[in-house]
Amino acid sequence: RVAFHDVTKEEVYFLDFARGGTLIILSGPKGGEPASDLIMALNVQTGEITSQINAREKLRCAAVSANGELLATGGVEGTIQLRKNVNLVLPVKFDAGQHPISRIAFSPDGERLAAANSDNEIHVFEIGSGRALLPEPIRLPAPIVDVSFLDGSQRLLVGINASSDNVQVFDLDKADAPLSLTVPASSLNAAQTGANPEIVTVRYTHSGIKQHGDLSLKTGELRELSPKFAGAMSYWNITWSPSGDAIALSDRTMRIHIFPSSFDHPAENFEGIHLADVRWIPDGKRLAGTHDNLPRILELDSGNEGGVVKPITMRRNLDISPDGRLIALYGAG
Repeated sequence: RVAFHDVTKEEVYFLDFARGGTLIILSGPKGGEPASDLIMALNVQTGEITSQINAREKLRCAAVSANGELLATGGVEGTIQLRKNVNLVLPVKFDAGQHPISRIAFSPDGERLAAANSDNEIHVFEIGSGRALLPEPIRLPAPIVDVSFLDGSQRLLVGINASSDNVQVFDLDKADAPLSLTVPASSLNAAQTGANPEIVTVRYTHSGIKQHGDLSLKTGELRELSPKFAGAMSYWNITWSPSGDAIALSDRTMRIHIFPSSFDHPAENFEGIHLADVRWIPDGKRLAGTHDNLPRILELDSGNEGGVVKPITMRRNLDISPDGRLIALYGAG
C-alpha cells in the first residue's frame, strides 16, 4: 500500500528518514532556489506533522546522520544548525563563514560534520565539542558540487566544477597536500562513494553528453559506465547496492543497467523498463523507482516489474527506509 501526505503547497527539496518512523522535510517556492525557513517532521504511520518550526534563517541544504538521530541544516547566512531531529528544538549552531552553505555531510561514525559554502570553502567540525577541526577552512579554486566522508571520519571526498583536479581527497588528520584526480569533463556534477571507499562514482558532462563513471582513487583510472550507448545515453541517476558489489543506473532510453563494482565485468541490461530515481531496496534483490509518476519495484532475478495504481503528480524523487519496508516519494505538488 502507499500512503499519500499533502504537507505543503511548495516544492519539497529535501526529505530523509530519521529515527522513530519520522520523515524530515524541507520545502521552498516552486521553480526557485532551495530556500526555506520551515522544517517539518512527519510521522509516516499516522501522517501527522509532529513538529514544525521556523529556523529563523533561509535554509539551503540539510543532512541526517547515519544513525538517524541528528539533523544538520545549512543557511544562507553561513550558519549550520544541529538538532535532535525528532523534536527539532534547541539547535546547536556552528559558524561556517559569511556565505550560503551549499553542501553538508556527516561522517559515518557521527563524530564530524563537513560543510561547503558558496565561497568555495569547506569547514569541518567536531560534533561533540563543537570546535572547528581545521585551523583554516579548506579553500578550493572552483565551485564545490559534492562533499562526503570516504570512511570513518578521517578522509574527505570533494568534487569541484573544474576542468582538472576536479576530484580531491583530503586527509583531515594530516597536513599533506590532497590527492587530486581529474575527470575529463566540461562540468562535474557529482562525486560520491559507495561501500567501496576506493572507488568514487562521478556524474559529469562531456562534449554535451551526461555521463556516469567509476574513478579509482588508487590508479586514477576512469571507467565510463555507458560506453556502448555514449552517443545517446543520459542517466537519471546511479545507486550502489547495499553490499557494495554492484551499481544500478537508470537512463532515458527505457533501460536499467546493473554493473558489478569491479572494473572487468560487463553490465546486465533490462530492456523496456524505465525507472527514474532508481534506488536499491536493502535486501539487494530489488530496485525501486518511479515511472509515469508511479512508484515501481523491479525484481532483479526475474526482470518482472510491479507497481501501484494511484497516479502521482510530478513526484519523481524517492527514498527508502533503512529496513526496506517504506518508500517515500516527493516533489512538486
